[in-house]
Amino acid sequence: MEPTGASPHSLTAEDLARQDRWLRGLVRGLVAESEVDDVVQQTWAAAVASEGVGRGSRAWLGAVAKRMALRTHRSRRHRADRERAAARAEVMQDTAEAWSCSSCSRTCSMR
Repeated sequence: MEPTGASPHSLTAEDLARQDRWLRGLVRGLVAESEVDDVVQQTWAAAVASEGVGRGSRAWLGAVAKRMALRTHRSRRHRADRERAAARAEVMQDTAEAWSCSSCSRTCSMR
C-alpha cells in the first residue's frame, strides 16, 4: 500500500540517486563547471514539481536539463549585456566630465 498523498508516479530518493550521476554528466557538457550544481538542482526541482508521466526518465530529465541550461546561458548573456551597457554609460559620463573640466581649465588659464 502507498503512503498517504503519494501517487503512482512519485519520485523516490532512489530514483533521484539512480539518475543523478547520468544527469550531472549531461549537464557538465552543457554549462560551465561552476553552474552544474545549479542546473542539476533546477532540473530535480522541476521533476519533483511535475506530475507528468515519464518525468523521471532520462529523456524527460535530459530535455528539462537542456532547457535549464539554455536559461542559464541566456541569463548570463543578458547580465553581461547589462553590465557592458552600464560600463559604457559610466565611461561616457566620465569622458563628458573630463572634457568639461579640461575646457574650464583652458578657459580659466587664458584669463
